[in-house]
Parts: sequence; C-alpha cells; structure tokens
Amino acid sequence: MRNSMREHSGKTVYAVAAMVAVMLAASGALAEKDDWGPFTGPWERYEGNPILPKEGDNYRVGMCPGPDSIIKHQGKLWMFIYNQDGHNTKLAVSEDGLEWEYVHDDPILEVTEKWEGPYALTKAVEVIDGKVYLYYFGKGGGHEQIGIAWNTDPDLMTTDWKKHPDNPIFTRRNLTRTQRVFPSTVMKDNGIYYFFIDGGRRGRRYPNFWLNVATSKDGIHFEPLKERILMPGPEGSWDDQAVSQAAVRKVDDWWYMIYSGFPKGPWKNAQQFGLARARKPEGPWEKYPDNPIFTATGNKEDWDGEFLQHACPVKIDGKWHLYYSGNCLTPNRNIYKIGLAIRADESGTAQNQPAP
Repeated sequence: MRNSMREHSGKTVYAVAAMVAVMLAASGALAEKDDWGPFTGPWERYEGNPILPKEGDNYRVGMCPGPDSIIKHQGKLWMFIYNQDGHNTKLAVSEDGLEWEYVHDDPILEVTEKWEGPYALTKAVEVIDGKVYLYYFGKGGGHEQIGIAWNTDPDLMTTDWKKHPDNPIFTRRNLTRTQRVFPSTVMKDNGIYYFFIDGGRRGRRYPNFWLNVATSKDGIHFEPLKERILMPGPEGSWDDQAVSQAAVRKVDDWWYMIYSGFPKGPWKNAQQFGLARARKPEGPWEKYPDNPIFTATGNKEDWDGEFLQHACPVKIDGKWHLYYSGNCLTPNRNIYKIGLAIRADESGTAQNQPAP
C-alpha cells in the first residue's frame, strides 16, 4: 500500500513539474515575443483603403507618406505627403486618422533651389521649439541631398514655409562610400536628435541600400553617429538586396525600426516591411526572426497587390496605425496610393470599419 502511494505521489510530482516547465516555457516565449513590442502585428488592412488619393483625384503617378511624415499637432493629425506627380510636398489633415482632407490644393513645398533638382519631397517631420521642421530631399545633379524647411505661422494651414539658408544640411559627403542620402526618421531622446538616413550604392545591376544614424543638438546640424547600422540580409533572404526607409519608434527601453526590404531582382518588386530592434540608436540592431511583418496582398487586382513602401506607424487612441504606400505595378493602374493597417488587439479586433 505504501509503495503504491509512493508511486502515485511520485507520478503526481512529475506531472506537476512537467506542467510548471510547460508554463514557464510558454511564459518565456510570450515574454520574448513581447520584447519585440507592438509592431509584429497582427496587422489588419483598413476596409476604407486606399485613403489617399481620393476618388476623382487626377493623379498619374500617385502619392506616398514618409517613414516619419505624420504628426499630432494642435489636436489634429497632419500628414506631409510625398506627391509623386509634381515631385513636391502636399499636406492633409485628419481628426481620427481614418478620414483625411487636403489642407490646400497647391503643394506647401516646391522646388526653388538648384541643389533640389526636380524634387522637394518631405520624408520626416519633427516639432522643435513649437515649429514644425520638414526634412526633405532634393536631387540636383543626380545626387540626393537633404534640406530643412519650417512653418512661419503657428497655424499649419499656412502655405508659407521657410527653407533653411544653409541647405542642403546633409549630403553624401557626410557619409563614407555612399551615393544615396535619403531622410527616414528624426526623433528626440534625452536632449539629442537622432536622424536615421538611408545610404547605398547603385551597383552594376541593382541598387544596394543600408541604414545609418546621425545626431544633433539642435535638429539642424547633424554629424554621423554610426554608419551601416542595418544591412541587407544574407544571400537568398527576403531582404538580401536592400534595407531602407526606416520608421523608428521608441517604446519603453527598446528602439524599434520598421523598414522596407527587398530581394535581388527587378527594382522595387517584392518590397515588404521588416522589423528590427536595438537598445541604442547606434545598435547593435537585431532583425525579427519572423520577418517580414507586413506584405503585399499578392493579388494583382489590388491597389497594394505587388509592392509596399514607406511604412509610417502612428499611435492613435491607444492603438497603433500603420500607414503605407502600395502599388499594383499593372500598366494603366500603376499609381501609388496611401493605405492603412491597424494592429489587432488580443481579441483579434482591429476596429477597422470605415464610418458610414
């Protein structure tokens, strides 16, 4: 009888121990997933997509957001739009992040300087001492360069934006062995402005892009902090050709980066979004093992069926919204449009129904 009780007791102890081990392993896995923050998703496309351009807009090429081109200011959301038709910057405003209206028919930022070439495209925005600073790129002489402009009126409805007299404020000469200088994200942390910037070279067949970070005390004069903080993946991986357009956000003690990546092949095809994290802006940066986190639908009939670009995550009413541009790359329908995906909560609900 005692041996039987001991045997039963032993089995019970082993069963409890095994259950505890399973629970600890599960909690450890959850903790590890939580360390990757809110950007792993799941992401659900907004049923009102695309949100821009609007029906009836006469666009031949289309429009995109930048990785850091949406801000909350004066109680509203403002989107500085990369207008591909005119190679300029337009502005839209929203109360809820779902319905957007153009502030003006005309662009707020256009080409006026030789160094800008044909482009004045805003990719990042930062509020500094009450002013809204636009970080935009030009391409005079075929070389990408970065300039700054800011509003002269506190009311963002203004069309009067002043360009910095020392533009361009960042060029390829600020980095080593790069042809590409493309603004991604500007953000302030502990009194320092961090500027994440694309670098890269064209290559013999296809371009090769990587990411860098620079710092500044005033948000204007930047010096490189570290180059090549994120590089393309190993041969055969989904991002083995390029990583670019870094949308960087800090959540608690982690820096998270949603970036565009694509494999070797035709330019821009198969571009998708990946995720990386680091404890410091200069890294080391670690890529999410289950990348990519958001992809094109794969349906050529969809407006975002074949190509994604320019992820821009924004937290609205406690829920992360991921703005992005998409394209179907189909002749006669090859138009860049802006859409939205919303991170689903634990119940799987994204609350992504458009207003009636």
